[in-house]
Amino acid sequence: DGFYDAVLVAVNFRSPQKLFVIIEQAAAAGVGIIAMKTQNGGYEDSAWPEYTPHQAALRFVLEKPGIHLAVPGMLSRNMIDENCGAVNKEGDLADYLNLESYKKALTGKACAFCSQCVEQCLFQTGGLDAVRVTMYAEGYGDYDLASSNAVKTRANISRCLTCAGCVVQCSQGIDIKAAAKKASLFLT
Repeated sequence: DGFYDAVLVAVNFRSPQKLFVIIEQAAAAGVGIIAMKTQNGGYEDSAWPEYTPHQAALRFVLEKPGIHLAVPGMLSRNMIDENCGAVNKEGDLADYLNLESYKKALTGKACAFCSQCVEQCLFQTGGLDAVRVTMYAEGYGDYDLASSNAVKTRANISRCLTCAGCVVQCSQGIDIKAAAKKASLFLT
């Protein structure tokens, strides 16, 4: 409708294909697309010593049609170097194969931002806040960020923690109740 000039979208190599179709449509309509959560949680894996899967993940997103800009994390010199390395090379078959392996390694740990959990949840939270706090702590290693987000989302984390009738089945295999328990540790 022309109201929005740009949108910030959580998108990465684990995002559903339908999201990429919508991104292309929005871009074709003149909306600027800014990608966030491009490396999917910051989890490390030593299987790729020559480069990180984060570089392949960032390249994957930047090469998708319709995405104009990405805002990857840059909390350290190492992250800056990784991001610069990612944009200075085109993705190739090795990247694709490494991302498939990395995708498997992230199962049960990292959110793909599909929002299916919210639709299933009795409280319409889906455990997203608990998973985000856990990701900040375990994936990014940023305990201050985990703590501040836990405090901000205390009510939602508490709902997940005390929900006796949870029916959420995470599409990525994340144990929502376990994530809520981990996130609650940042509330004390």
